[in-house]
Amino acid sequence: MRFLISLTFISIISLSPVSEVFANTYKPDKRHEQQQTQSTTNRGCSESLAQFQILAPSDHIGKTALKQPTFLFWWHEVPSSSLKISLTQPLVESPLWEKDLEVQQKGLLELKLPQSLKLNDGDYVLTAELSCSSQADSSSFIRIAFSKVSLNEDNSPKSLAERGIWYDALAESLTKSKTEFQQLLEQIGIILPNEEFSDF
Repeated sequence: MRFLISLTFISIISLSPVSEVFANTYKPDKRHEQQQTQSTTNRGCSESLAQFQILAPSDHIGKTALKQPTFLFWWHEVPSSSLKISLTQPLVESPLWEKDLEVQQKGLLELKLPQSLKLNDGDYVLTAELSCSSQADSSSFIRIAFSKVSLNEDNSPKSLAERGIWYDALAESLTKSKTEFQQLLEQIGIILPNEEFSDF
């Protein structure tokens, strides 16, 4: 089965200092599960995890209420190899979906899962892997867990953030206000460089 995927680079221009008063306050569930982030870079491999990061909580498992959620990446450098994205379920070896992508510029990358892939409520694992161009059968990867939940209420960025729906709140805030987007990131300890990027 073939899947279509939306891959977009977004221009972030002159990020300004963030106010101490947050427009959207992110409130993860007090009973949240600890994030089991995994990452590795092989020695001697030119493709490094320092080249990119997934904009996700590092101390707990983020949530989405969408069947086709959006994930955001930040690229500090353009990799020389393709990026392999795979989506799996815990303890299930076969991926639900996987795709090789070409990253063509640094900056913010928006990754939307295809409409043909509909997630049910439950736990999932997203893996982003860079193959090593200098070493055969070697790679660098980041792996994060996330949960799909159901909501039947207001889905504004403020409401999503206050109910701990990280991925949807972050994606929605980006469409509303760059300041709100940056504020959400700062609440989980992520500060993006203050640079200018051209349109993709």
